[in-house]
Amino acid sequence: MPTDWDRAQDVATPAMGLNGDQLLDLVRLPATADTGPGTCSSAATTAEMGAVEAALGSRYAHITVTNTGSQACTLQGYPGIGARGAWDHPFVLQVEQTALTPTFGYHPETESLTPEAVLLDPGESAVVPFRYTGDLGGSDAEPLDALVLQLARDTPPVLVQAAAQQAFDLSMFTTVSVGPFQLQHDPDDEEDSSP
Repeated sequence: MPTDWDRAQDVATPAMGLNGDQLLDLVRLPATADTGPGTCSSAATTAEMGAVEAALGSRYAHITVTNTGSQACTLQGYPGIGARGAWDHPFVLQVEQTALTPTFGYHPETESLTPEAVLLDPGESAVVPFRYTGDLGGSDAEPLDALVLQLARDTPPVLVQAAAQQAFDLSMFTTVSVGPFQLQHDPDDEEDSSP
C-alpha cells in the first residue's frame, strides 16, 4: 500500500507524461494472454472509457480499444488493469477478471469460457466491459488521475482516455471487474441483462 495514501500531495508527472515502465508499474492484475507477433501493441492502440451508468451500488461502462495502426492485430483473453490517483498514489484496486458480456451479464459457459481472439483491422475496435463497486470515492477521497489497460502480459499498458472524467468515483480500494476483449454485439442479439 502506498504511504500517506490519504493525504494530498503534488503529482510528480501528469498521466499523459508517464512512460511505459511507469504505466506498467500501475498494473494491479496483469493481462492473461502472452504477446505474439500479431498482438495489438500499446503504440498502435487507443483505449477510451464510455459513459458510466450507475445501478444498485455498482458502476458500469465500456472501454473501447481501437487499432490505430496500419496492420491488423489481435487481442486475446482478459486485459490487465491498474490506476493512479491525482495525488500520485497507485490505487490498491481489488481486481477480478470476469466473463462479462457486452451487456454486463455473464457468459452462460462461464466456468469453461476461453475468450475468443478478436482480430482488429486498422480502425476497428473491441470492447471491454468494466464494472466497479464497493469502496467508492467521495469528496474527500483521492480522485482518479489515470486508468491503464494492459493488452498482453509483460507489455506497457494503454492509458484509458476520458477515465478520470467518466469514472470520477473510482477510488483507492474500489473493487473492479473487467470482462474479456470482445466485439460489441447488438444488444438485441443477447438476452438483456444490462443494469
